[in-house]
Amino acid sequence: MSIRRKADWLRGYLESIEDGGNVSNRQIEVLKEKLNLLLSEIEEYFYEDNEDDFDEARRHETTMDPFDNENMPM
Repeated sequence: MSIRRKADWLRGYLESIEDGGNVSNRQIEVLKEKLNLLLSEIEEYFYEDNEDDFDEARRHETTMDPFDNENMPM
């Protein structure tokens, strides 16, 4: 399954949890497992292509204020 399809699956899973109202501990655990797998795959993809780009993106992500609209991509 491609990274894009995995991300779409996770989005759908999140939407189903959101629509359902109550979230079980099992649903949270499944989501954490799937997100960890997806993040590992994304990390491998970037490291294979260009380590510096991934490190730069991660550095920007950790220093960016999520509430600062000037830093939001348009």
